[in-house]
Amino acid sequence: MRALIAEDRNRDSEAADAEAMAELINRAENGESGLFVEIADLYQAGWNGQAPNHERAVWWFERAICETKHPRAYLGLGRAMLGGEGLSQDLGAAQEYFLHALTKGVDAAAVYLGMMRFHGRGCSVDLQGSQELFSRAWNAGYPVAGLYLARLARLNGKWMLSAKLSVQAWQCARRLPNHAERLLGWDSTIVAPAPMTQ
Repeated sequence: MRALIAEDRNRDSEAADAEAMAELINRAENGESGLFVEIADLYQAGWNGQAPNHERAVWWFERAICETKHPRAYLGLGRAMLGGEGLSQDLGAAQEYFLHALTKGVDAAAVYLGMMRFHGRGCSVDLQGSQELFSRAWNAGYPVAGLYLARLARLNGKWMLSAKLSVQAWQCARRLPNHAERLLGWDSTIVAPAPMTQ
C-alpha cells in the first residue's frame, strides 16, 4: 500500500514538473524572452530528478543569444562546448563564449576560464592568468575559486600569493576538505601560511 502511495506521489510530482516546464515554455514563446536562459539552465542541469537534455539546452541558449544576447546564455553555451554536451566539444569556442560572458559581468565565467588556464585546456597553462580569474570569482562568492587559489598559493611547497589571499584560500580549503581533496589533491593537514611581517 505504501509503495502505491509513493508511486502515485512520484507520478503526480512528475506531472507537476512537466506542467511547470510547459508553462515556462509557453510564457517564453509569448514574449517573456528573459525566460530563455532559465529554461536552458533547467534543461542543462536537469530538474527535479529529470535527466539533463543537453540538446534542448543548447537550442534554448542559442535562441537566447540570437534574440536577446543574454550574457548568461554565453556562459551556458560555453559550458556545453567545454564538456561536449549537446554539441561537439570546442575548447576555443568555449573560451570565447566564457570571455564574452565575463566582459558582460557574468562572474561565474571567471571560474571556467580560470580552470581552463590552470589545466591548460584549449590554451597553454597560465597560472598568473588563472589566479586573476579565480580572485575575481572568489570575490564574487564562488567557493570553488577559493580552492583553486589555495592550490595556486601552495605551489612547490611555498605560499605564492599575498598573505591575506593565502589565508583566505587556506580557510576555504579547510571548510571544504572533500572538494579540495577531490578537485585539487589538497592535503587537509597542511597548516595555514604564517603571517607575513613588513
